[in-house]
Amino acid sequence: MIKHLKNFLLIIMLCFFTAIPLKALEPSSLISAAPQAAQLAQTWSPHLIRTLNSTGTGLLKIGTATFNIFKLPWGLLQSTLGAPFGYFGNGVQNMGEGLYAPCELVLQVLLLPVRIISLGAIY
Repeated sequence: MIKHLKNFLLIIMLCFFTAIPLKALEPSSLISAAPQAAQLAQTWSPHLIRTLNSTGTGLLKIGTATFNIFKLPWGLLQSTLGAPFGYFGNGVQNMGEGLYAPCELVLQVLLLPVRIISLGAIY
């Protein structure tokens, strides 16, 4: 308990002493920059939408690969205990998907920054 309290206080002190002071924005500068900001938003919005779509697809594939890792022990149970009941084929298939899933997970995690940086070129 004391150790956690010390760590918490240390983090609070680090945040307090390393905080960057905020500076006020002048309203006239915001008003003068609004047309350029609107033009940039109009220009980049299709790229942003494609990037978000690609990133969402990548996160979905990461979740699917993570879920498929659990097919290895399930397939092992199916092919051993479920073999007398006709689940041997399904168990072998699930074990194959479970063995392939960590490789797919590593690939999708490595592709996620590429998906974000490439502005949606990878689907």
